[in-house]
Amino acid sequence: MQKRLLLIISILVLTGFACQFVSGKIPRNTQPVDPTSAPISTSSTHASTPTHISTSTPESAGEPVFSKITFCMDVTDDGDCIEPTNSFLNGTETVWAYFTYQDTQNGMDWGRLWERGDEVYIDARDETWEGGESGWLAYSLSGEEDPLMGDYTLTLYIGEEAVQTGSFEVEQMESASSEPAFGPISFGSGITDAKTAIDVNTQFNSGITRVYASFPYTHIDPELQWSREWLRNDEVIDQYEGDWGTPAEGVTYVYLNDDLGLAPGEYTLNLYLDGQVAQTANFAVGVNLDGGRPAVPGDPAELVDPELMPAYEMLANSNDPLLYLLAEMVTDRPVEVRMTDSLEGATAAYSRDIDTCYLEPNRRPPGMVIVNRSKYNEQAWEQVAAAIAHELTHAFQHLSGRGRCDGCSIQKEYEAFTVYISALEEMGRLDLAQAEYPGVVGDNGNIDGDLLWWAIKEVYTDCPDY
Repeated sequence: MQKRLLLIISILVLTGFACQFVSGKIPRNTQPVDPTSAPISTSSTHASTPTHISTSTPESAGEPVFSKITFCMDVTDDGDCIEPTNSFLNGTETVWAYFTYQDTQNGMDWGRLWERGDEVYIDARDETWEGGESGWLAYSLSGEEDPLMGDYTLTLYIGEEAVQTGSFEVEQMESASSEPAFGPISFGSGITDAKTAIDVNTQFNSGITRVYASFPYTHIDPELQWSREWLRNDEVIDQYEGDWGTPAEGVTYVYLNDDLGLAPGEYTLNLYLDGQVAQTANFAVGVNLDGGRPAVPGDPAELVDPELMPAYEMLANSNDPLLYLLAEMVTDRPVEVRMTDSLEGATAAYSRDIDTCYLEPNRRPPGMVIVNRSKYNEQAWEQVAAAIAHELTHAFQHLSGRGRCDGCSIQKEYEAFTVYISALEEMGRLDLAQAEYPGVVGDNGNIDGDLLWWAIKEVYTDCPDY
């Protein structure tokens, strides 16, 4: 919970990206073992596993003691309980119960009892102790087959005596609507760890072999029927239908593939829920779909503030195709990037005229990215460059007509924050990404998309999902 609070604070600070439009699973450190002591919905880290237990020899033997039970999101190999709390959000997939013990003897009778509400959930009160004299144990409760929801209690027994008990709840997240829905579709030539599209576009060159379609979803029951349908020039070329299978809300993707290259033409992806079209979008391969870009690119020296040119060049010279394309948009659309002394509190912002929303996206004025001079003086170049990339993402959303034009949405912020984090990683500042987004960015650079989406919703409470 402490990390979640820190994450919310980080997002609040970084609403420093206060644009006009203003996205989990904690990485596991342990592998469960000894599943035979629990049903399918539970796995356990057993005391006989050296990497999951810290042992010592007591000076004098006494009565066996179990410590207070702590519930958390994860437990490290060293026995550290990550994000301890007694209240978990709806959609939490695993909860860990951690406790220490001393003066226990191998062979003694012990056990544990899980209850959900007033009903027995798991009864394992007839076990034999094999964990030695002292150390720690961590048992996980998983909701893969039976989603975690409601109040849970764990009671520990020595013999027939209950010696320790603890409880937690999995609460329901509030939402403006409980109707199942797909959000806007983004097409790209690649996909990130957070399941957002890379090189987002609606036009692709001939020869491309795969196009990804990323989209958010919400309130979709695992057993709800859904289907997808790909069309080229209005003719169906691929279909799929089945149960949704993934509960809660988040972001996912599908893709269209042809190893010989997708044939030139105009493509459509239709997403269906219960037989009704729930979302649709188009892209083109090798042909012009919407046009409208300037014939002559602008000069970066005229469009980018001289003080910000080093940050812009970090994006323009990046090997990452997404960062490069965002920098290219500065000259192609063109979108100016300027320093300002009038932006209070925020690091950067994307400013555009909301009254132009009635125009076709490719005809809208490009707007401007502005950077706070005082924040600029306090931050590393990589942070400034990443902040500019965040705001250029909002510029792209506006100029390509992605989603609602007249306000913010969780999806738009999720995409922009993902770009910010990815930009820091691409520029070799994983340390900054992890410091600013505790719990979201793993040591390998993977982004916990579910946790990021949750945190953005906690901060941007007035913004709809899409």
